[in-house]
Amino acid sequence: MRFHVQSPAFLLTAFILIILTATASAFYAVLSQPTLDRPIQTRSNQIPLIDLAGEWRPLVGLADSTKASPGLEFEPQDFIEDPDMLPDYAAVDRFLERQGQISQILQAEKAEVSTGGGTAQIVPVSPWRTVDTLPLTFWIQVVSGLAVILIAAFFLALRPRNFAVSAFAFAGLGITGAAYTAAIYSSRQLGMDPGLLLTLSVLNHVFTVGFGVGIIGLFAVYPVRIVNPWRVIVPVAVISYGANLLYRLGALPHDIVMLQNVVALLLIGILVMIFLQYRATRGRPADRAALIWLGLSVISGSATFVLLVIIPVALGREGLVTQAFGFILLAMIYVGTAFAVARYRLFDIGRWSYRILFYAGMILLLLAIDLGLILALQMPERTSLAAASVVMVLLYFPLRDLAHEKFFRKSEQNRPDLYRQAMATAYKFGPTAQQTAWMGVLEQAFRPGHVEIAAIAPDTVAITNEGIEMHVPAYPWAGPVSLGFAAQGRRLFARQDAALVEELAEITAAAYADRLSYEKGAEEERQRIARDLHDDVGATLLSGLHAQDEGRRQETLVEALSDIRRIAHDLAGRETVTERFIAQLRHDTRERLRAHDVMLDWPLGSADDDGAVLPYRFHHNAAAMVREAVSNAIKHGGAGIISVTSEIVKDRLEIRVSNPVGQVEAGQAATPGDDGIGLRNIASRAAELGGAMTSGKEGGRYVVTVSLPLPGAL
Repeated sequence: MRFHVQSPAFLLTAFILIILTATASAFYAVLSQPTLDRPIQTRSNQIPLIDLAGEWRPLVGLADSTKASPGLEFEPQDFIEDPDMLPDYAAVDRFLERQGQISQILQAEKAEVSTGGGTAQIVPVSPWRTVDTLPLTFWIQVVSGLAVILIAAFFLALRPRNFAVSAFAFAGLGITGAAYTAAIYSSRQLGMDPGLLLTLSVLNHVFTVGFGVGIIGLFAVYPVRIVNPWRVIVPVAVISYGANLLYRLGALPHDIVMLQNVVALLLIGILVMIFLQYRATRGRPADRAALIWLGLSVISGSATFVLLVIIPVALGREGLVTQAFGFILLAMIYVGTAFAVARYRLFDIGRWSYRILFYAGMILLLLAIDLGLILALQMPERTSLAAASVVMVLLYFPLRDLAHEKFFRKSEQNRPDLYRQAMATAYKFGPTAQQTAWMGVLEQAFRPGHVEIAAIAPDTVAITNEGIEMHVPAYPWAGPVSLGFAAQGRRLFARQDAALVEELAEITAAAYADRLSYEKGAEEERQRIARDLHDDVGATLLSGLHAQDEGRRQETLVEALSDIRRIAHDLAGRETVTERFIAQLRHDTRERLRAHDVMLDWPLGSADDDGAVLPYRFHHNAAAMVREAVSNAIKHGGAGIISVTSEIVKDRLEIRVSNPVGQVEAGQAATPGDDGIGLRNIASRAAELGGAMTSGKEGGRYVVTVSLPLPGAL
């Protein structure tokens, strides 16, 4: 691999070497501090404990065992986490002076320690600390700073000439520098050289201000350039570093120029820049998404750090959390940004980023209530926290439901309308109307800036151009559609939008399939009506047309009208019961045969007492088969009585139609397949109902038997 000075690989390698050198220096600085050769437990603003002969005792004093000079009695402020937490210049000076005294005592080979109860003991002094004596807070600050600077270096190596990236990396350097310096002096066991401590404190202020200046410069140009960054950075840096210089010189009151005030003002500046960016990204969904991601990360990290650590100290109280844990919040800014860069796509962040903002707001509200109870009612910290927790329990669920209704359910309020429109799309007449209706559904669902028929159809719903566009595939009812700029450009398309399109498509597809089934059924019904008109009415009219006898013509007209009334009645598709069906069929058959001067013998049978429900399809086809059999008996049978029986045999309706064999039929075969069209129609209808038809001669009579399974027995 070839390296050149501006290549990402070269820059990243150089940055990593610098980072490792700085990290090693931090470890050297904290491990090179002399300490008592006994296990010691130290906590901020508390007298430390020392292990003497397996017993932990308060370490209340320290003296040089080789000199007769008086020793030093420890005060809680000797172990304060950060000198910036001291209330005034005098307290800072006293703190540094006493740190020098402690450090001077630890220069000897042995020290005399005083513990609770007035006892004293000589303890060896070790010139170096061991790694296992470093507290958890040291590791938290170093790891947080290391993570931030590595991410910042990676971004800077990829885009070294991009101002936004440079500002972001500069801010990251500020976090790391502040974390490393604070890790060194806040992890001291007993004392530290005051010169080193003062130098670390000055650097900590420089790096802390650098973070604020870098973030303000970042939002001056990212996601969109709203101002010349140098016109913002220069005055902010001059004011901030000027205030820090006045603080070091003691030229102005401590309460005015202390670091906490400078950090609070920098945070206000960051919030102002984020607000201006939010206004500038109106109508630019991709930029708005990037701003939401980065702005949410910065606000949740820096603002929470200020609320938990900076503001309590500015009000003269101890921070709500240790400063070390505050650096975790700042590190999350860079971890979150690295996560966004790793995923590349930003269009899935909108919904859950607002959820995070809501939950973070609830936490901040809890802390605000807690702080208010402490300041207003002078409650102890534990009591105020418990009271604040009770208040939050009472407020959390109503506020959560209110926020959910306002932000998260708004998009779901029109779902029923969308479902109805999707179903209606399938029933539009013609491809053009269906395409227009489908595009109308998509417009109502997403309110895009533009919607058009796409030239190329994707296989599935696809979101492209970082969420600016969404492409919908072709469906049987519509061609491919391209949508752009969701919510008129106020947001990006997200995966839940693609899921909604697929859901609407499934609903439309189901309705479309139902429509096809309906049209198929309607077509089959039209064919059935045509068949009935042809087979019954048409055949009867044709027979009457060729009849020579006027009386026969009248009879055929009456039969044709009866068939038309029957077909019209059948169109209603009503159900009936077996006994009513047999009674009506017996009556119609008797009237028909009476017109031909033919006697009917149809005795009562078991079917006349059966109450089984017969659907339209069943009783329509059964009646048509009986009429066809009677017609064949009239046309081709001999003179005599036509007999019909109707019985229920093992859940089957059996109807037998018999007539005397005429001369024409005497030589006719007994199988339906060799008979005329009428018998073939009867066999076809019987098979359609899952039954069978048999026909043939039996003792001088021609018998047609139809056996049909009752619907309940199918």
